[in-house]
Amino acid sequence: MANGFLQDLIAELARFPSVGVIAAHSAFAVESTGLDDTGIGRRLGVDYLLKGNVRRAAKAIRLSVQLVQLSTGQHTWGERFDVPEKDLFAVQDEIAAKVANALTLQIDQSVLRATRRRQMTSLAAYECWLRGMECLQRGSSASEKKLAHFLSRH
Repeated sequence: MANGFLQDLIAELARFPSVGVIAAHSAFAVESTGLDDTGIGRRLGVDYLLKGNVRRAAKAIRLSVQLVQLSTGQHTWGERFDVPEKDLFAVQDEIAAKVANALTLQIDQSVLRATRRRQMTSLAAYECWLRGMECLQRGSSASEKKLAHFLSRH
């Protein structure tokens, strides 16, 4: 059950171009090495780690999910889902979509905070940053591509 949910969540996250998702088996392989979260992130070359667990009680299942920003070690987001066991498959896609939306929002906000802290080196760079912010606020995939182009140039 947990493996199927994980695969659904990875597929849902992969729909967002701003989020790079690695394969579950890569993460599981590194997890068995005994490294801490930061070590796992370094080994995999990722900025965030999605952690979670599945617990089963009488006739219910609890899914807990946390997002860890590896540069700080802080948990930036967490959510708990309690689902009656008989309804799990009916709501699994909905939970995966909620988690994916929340994670992409958290990651995008983190990137924005980091870019705001960077000092602009020129007026042209600042203008590009403003254009990129405008594209991001529109929220389309074309806007995300423009933003990525602007950020990569400066």
